[in-house]
Amino acid sequence: MNNEKLITVTSPLLPDLKEFEKMLEDIWDRKWLTNNGYYHKELEKALAEYLGVPYISLFTNGTLPLITALQALRITGEVITTPYSFVATTHSLWWNGIKPVFVDVDEITGNIDPNKIEAAITPKTTCGCVRLRGPGSCGGFRGHQRRTLPVQPGSGGAPPDRGGQQNGHHGGRGEPAA
Repeated sequence: MNNEKLITVTSPLLPDLKEFEKMLEDIWDRKWLTNNGYYHKELEKALAEYLGVPYISLFTNGTLPLITALQALRITGEVITTPYSFVATTHSLWWNGIKPVFVDVDEITGNIDPNKIEAAITPKTTCGCVRLRGPGSCGGFRGHQRRTLPVQPGSGGAPPDRGGQQNGHHGGRGEPAA
């Protein structure tokens, strides 16, 4: 490779190596590498405080929280979602025995097209817009008035920031469509 500066599409944000080495030594001393270890708990505590919530659960990817949320909410039957999402959105539904019903997106906004929601609702529809982070959002459900469906938007692996609130909620929190 020549000495020209490499231009990368993305670049990881890394901590100071010396600081990181101290944390690694602490992890080695504790002999606890995974599943609810000291640093896992510390990050959950710091994020909950930052976001102003009583508790938070960290997951290793975006699929597991969707699977968990669907199970915790006891969602069954059919769920309206968008095909314009990461594949784990559909996988999390199938893994829970739920049938995804796809509603196309608005070509301008990339959000679920509110004009196409009504045709997708059946007596088996129990939830609207389960999805992992993607270019669009579940915004179309906010304007859908005929029927109240729980909405479980996902934010994938990206934690919400305090500036990214809508109606007092951070991204990734479910709220009823009304």
